[in-house]
Amino acid sequence: MHGADETIHIEERAGRGRCVIAARALAPGTEISALSGAPYAVVQMPSHRERGCAACFCVAGSSKAALLRCTACKQTRYCSARCQQSDWAQHRHECKLLRQLPKKSPKFSQLPEGVVAELLLAGRCLHRRAAAVPGDAADLDFDGLCSSDPSPYTMRLAEVGISLPGLAPDGTEQETFARLLAAFLRTSFGVLSDLHSLVGAGCYPRAALLNHSCAPNCCLHYSGTVLRIRTIRAVDEGEELCHSFADLAAPRQVRQAYLRNTYGFECRCEGCWGPAAGPLEMRMVEGYLFRDPARERAEEDQMLEDQNRELQESKSLMMAAAEEEDDAHARSLGLRALEVRRRLCGPASVARHYTEMAAFARALEAGDLEEARECCANVVTFLAIALAHVPHHPLLALQRHTLADLHANCGDTSAAVAELEKAVESLRVCYGSEHSGLCRRAGERLEQLRGELTA
Repeated sequence: MHGADETIHIEERAGRGRCVIAARALAPGTEISALSGAPYAVVQMPSHRERGCAACFCVAGSSKAALLRCTACKQTRYCSARCQQSDWAQHRHECKLLRQLPKKSPKFSQLPEGVVAELLLAGRCLHRRAAAVPGDAADLDFDGLCSSDPSPYTMRLAEVGISLPGLAPDGTEQETFARLLAAFLRTSFGVLSDLHSLVGAGCYPRAALLNHSCAPNCCLHYSGTVLRIRTIRAVDEGEELCHSFADLAAPRQVRQAYLRNTYGFECRCEGCWGPAAGPLEMRMVEGYLFRDPARERAEEDQMLEDQNRELQESKSLMMAAAEEEDDAHARSLGLRALEVRRRLCGPASVARHYTEMAAFARALEAGDLEEARECCANVVTFLAIALAHVPHHPLLALQRHTLADLHANCGDTSAAVAELEKAVESLRVCYGSEHSGLCRRAGERLEQLRGELTA
């Protein structure tokens, strides 16, 4: 790795491979500057093109008129002439291609947008590498990315990629393209907005040095396209720095299947096999029901059979709600499913959590703030249980922030202050107090609410 500082060093460890190690004790909220920074290459998700700048990923809000549009391809947009000029070195290679879609490249147009983004990202990386200045540190970091043998899948994608005019430099071999795509399966990053929505895909070679853990001590966040890596708890000298590749709110078996299928390894981390993992996993299952141990066994078996039947019926209601086009009817179906799962499932039930999330979204759409507040409070309860080993997880912080807003809008200022205090503490650890957007706004809102309480 090039440009390292005294905060970390790299070493090989048995069973872990190349690891990032803390060279000294690190406090929560410490930025790992050696791994943070601008991407080697980055590309917007296709669905984000009309809403944000292709260079810095800032969002224009509801006004598309605030964005400048590329006059050639008419697909990419920019917040300023400066951003448009800075992106041209990369965009010029794909501009002609985007003009031709979908007529001349139907196979490319029919791919899922995540795959499209990966192909465009690979093209940008290859073009930058082809134009490299000898000895450039960023190119050396890119060359050090883990490379994988191409699979039949990446070979097929590479065949599509090199067939598209301008996507990759002239003369790029299919296997070269396929090897990069294979590496991306393990080392590319989904670029997230402040609200954790996916807005792009990026290649960050230094950050790719971090290994996975389901009990991470680091988290990632993005200032536009610039990646920041921060510690989310105290880290001892000599401890490996890790972030999570998986959804930590998912049960262990779901996380492990995802990691096995996507990254090709069996997770043996503390979050999966540590002292707290077993009891937590027993609660985070679909059939987590309240049971009365005083009942006779036969009666209890019948009760469980009835409850499982109700749970299956609630699952059918959720599926029907997802397919229903009438918003009012979809909400009614979802609330019926939610009633069953609130009655039968405990607060750490994954099935109930997803039902609460769906009901929360529909309540917001319907303008029912009280129902939205109740659902959001249950979502926060679930995440606080599921992420008890990662109390400063950014997802929990963002949900606390949302719950605080709902408390305030429903007139419960005291509850809003209590929830926002927890959110602000975690946001400052995850994002840094210097973060110009989310942390600043949350801090200002907290002071405003505190003032209302004392007025």
